[in-house]
Amino acid sequence: MAPSLSDLYQILRLPRISNVDIENRCVIGRSSSDNGFLHLAISASDISTYVLTPSPKLVWSYSLSPSIIVKQLTVLESNNKVYFAASLYNSDTKKHALKIVVNDSLLAPKASDDQSQSADQEVKVVDVEFSQEIKSISFSKNEKLIYLLMASGEISSYTFNINDAESSFIQPVSQCKVSNNNKSTMCYHKYISNIDGSGSNSAAVNNNDGFFLTVNQRQNKNLSSTIIMLHNGEMSELTNNSSISTGNAKNEEFAFTYNSGILYVIAIKAKTLDLYAIASGSLIKQLSLKPLFDLISTKQQITEFTRKNTGMVSPSDNRVLINLHHTIFLINTKFETVLSDYQLSADKPEDDIAGCLLLDIGEVKGTSSKSYATSLNLLMLHNNDKNYTFHNLAVDVGNNSLVESLGKGIEVYCEKSGVSPTQEKSKVDNLVVEYLITEKNLCQKKQEFGVKNKPESEKVQAFIDSLTGLSKSHKSMEFDLEFINFVKHKSYKLDKIKDIYSQISDLASSGEVFTDVRHENDAIYGFVLKETSANKDYRLSNKMFQIILDLIFSTTNKDGEFTYKLKNKKFVPKLGLIYLINSNLFPLSYSCNGLLKKFKSEPIILNTIISNYDLQISVEDILLLLCDISQDANTNVAALNSNKWLETDDVEDVEMEVDEKPESTVANKELELLFKKLIRMLLNTKAETQIVKTVKTLLNSSAKEHELFNENFEKLIYNIVNLNYGIKLLNLVIDGIGILNFKFNNDADKMTELIKYAGFKIREVMKFEPIEEVLDEIILACDAKLERSRHADLKSKMKNKKKNSKKVDNRPIVSTNNVTSNSVVDGPKIVSVKNNKVDEKLNAIVGFEGGFSQDEKYGDKIPPYSIERLINL
Repeated sequence: MAPSLSDLYQILRLPRISNVDIENRCVIGRSSSDNGFLHLAISASDISTYVLTPSPKLVWSYSLSPSIIVKQLTVLESNNKVYFAASLYNSDTKKHALKIVVNDSLLAPKASDDQSQSADQEVKVVDVEFSQEIKSISFSKNEKLIYLLMASGEISSYTFNINDAESSFIQPVSQCKVSNNNKSTMCYHKYISNIDGSGSNSAAVNNNDGFFLTVNQRQNKNLSSTIIMLHNGEMSELTNNSSISTGNAKNEEFAFTYNSGILYVIAIKAKTLDLYAIASGSLIKQLSLKPLFDLISTKQQITEFTRKNTGMVSPSDNRVLINLHHTIFLINTKFETVLSDYQLSADKPEDDIAGCLLLDIGEVKGTSSKSYATSLNLLMLHNNDKNYTFHNLAVDVGNNSLVESLGKGIEVYCEKSGVSPTQEKSKVDNLVVEYLITEKNLCQKKQEFGVKNKPESEKVQAFIDSLTGLSKSHKSMEFDLEFINFVKHKSYKLDKIKDIYSQISDLASSGEVFTDVRHENDAIYGFVLKETSANKDYRLSNKMFQIILDLIFSTTNKDGEFTYKLKNKKFVPKLGLIYLINSNLFPLSYSCNGLLKKFKSEPIILNTIISNYDLQISVEDILLLLCDISQDANTNVAALNSNKWLETDDVEDVEMEVDEKPESTVANKELELLFKKLIRMLLNTKAETQIVKTVKTLLNSSAKEHELFNENFEKLIYNIVNLNYGIKLLNLVIDGIGILNFKFNNDADKMTELIKYAGFKIREVMKFEPIEEVLDEIILACDAKLERSRHADLKSKMKNKKKNSKKVDNRPIVSTNNVTSNSVVDGPKIVSVKNNKVDEKLNAIVGFEGGFSQDEKYGDKIPPYSIERLINL
């Protein structure tokens, strides 16, 4: 996806208090585990935990005194316990303190779904007073120590044990004073779990409890940075850079952030962004932000930029988010480009926003299609009611490629977006004239037709009423027309929607709907799929979003379990559904409830669901649809039952072609592309253990809705082999349930044929894995199963033949551990033999002559072969 900033939504409104600035209003406690919790500490309110999906919900809170100001929060999640360590300041007593709150049941399974838990009954608390502010807090890896960074630069470590009021304690272990912070002020600090480019490979550096990075500003305005390593309760300085920057302007102010060994520094007065390597303190590069500052100053009439209206965070390597007076820019520092921007005042009147603080952002790699999405947490102060609101902004950082930065240089961006003051004044004058003319014409029309202006609520109600009527009459195209025109502020005619539907039908019939490549001239791509949640779209509220869904889906509640289905199969508004499914407001309860099966007959919607990994489609739904497709694909099972090569009595005469591959058995291109895309979705987004567990459950289930899976599982396996796609899934199934536990395991011929058919893929499957482990399992399994069927007959035939030949012990010794010098395969040895005759016979069976040379790799030369023949040679 292209880099973007989108979908700002409010999580909560903070309680109103006075005399607390925005920087001390709220802090986020980010834990090492990614379990979907949001931990917050709100001054004069509480320490609380929220879940954000499918909608924000408070799950736990611990109340704080109205006089408490929160400075820092660190969270440790371990053994179903959650440790909240908070740095607090009491505005009444003027004292600083460390408070540790332990919740024993937040991560434990709940017997009921209460909105929040009682803090008084389920927490243990320890308070320790300090003479100065605690700037940063960190737990050790063994979870027995806690490190504190003080405002003076002193770092202390403590042991702690929190059980009950009598046995709880926190005791000092050691302390360290940063050497370069005399007569200086700490202006930035950050705890870092790992440091890139530290320049040390010692065991202490690689096996530590993390690092504290501090930046101090001296009286001469010079900046200095220090890295302190934390290790088993001891602290030591790794680097001490006496001067990393000098402000050129008088009373210079700075904004800081850190990512991947780079310290980013904005000199606000100088309007520059400096990048420093923290290991050496050397300047990597300097970017001029003057065009951006001037652009915001011109457009929003800002006379001065300070630390209060300028902020910065870094979501990924070479990318930073910079806030300049309510406008957020995503900047690539490597190519010096503006990848995207977001104006907070676009959602609210500009004079309503009094302040904005970028609190925290989840860090991602940002180098592939799987590591681009994250979210920014920010705090906003409103002028009208002086309230603070906590918001979340979706961020796509891109993949750090040159392609996504082309034509987006900082100066080029500002030239496209900016206007001079003269142009601005002229533009305003023109708008005033246009407004007066419009108002005059509107008044005339009111007099002529008696029409009154509708308020926003009436427009929304009229929109909902129109959709309701179209839903009842099952008019899908008209529904799409009304929906798209309202949400995307368009004025399309019905012919436009019909043309889109026609293109959808053409794509579906050709199978191209399931391809991942789209073109700018593709009307569907440009109309809906390219940007479904642009900043200019109408903002649908949660309630309005649910009303629209209820017009399409019906809900059934059975014993507390909700199921959803289409109200009428004839009413499927394709464009509206694509927009709704791609929205972050789309409920996960819908996507986890057979969403794929509902739209099996609508390829364009099905492709949208499969392409959106955020929907969290269940493994069961994916597997059920794969089996359903395998049934529709009309797999040619008869071709697998020919067994002609089993009719010969002479093993030596069996010929198998190494490069021979079976033809695809899927009936048409559309189903084949869908089959492969579902396989990719399954293997890329789901854990291997989860896939194996679900397959076992479905095969052993007697539920009516799972009958299809049992009936078509055989065809699913054949399609994986025949299409030469998804061999990893086949490997997982075999590892999880055993090849002899398939539904068709009683038919020895089919088993042998399946092994033969899978044979030509052995070298690909085992290219990066020890082949002897797989063969051990297959040989033992086949030996146990086939011995009760065809195995005895084949052995008898072989014995009769040996009576007429010379009595030479030419049986191979099957072994995966101890092998002789006459091994057939170099590398991991599969079979060893006693004489050259059997060696030649085995080579004839596996389909090639000459064996292996010593320098050949086993993964490149293993041809198709029959495990049954290998055992009974």
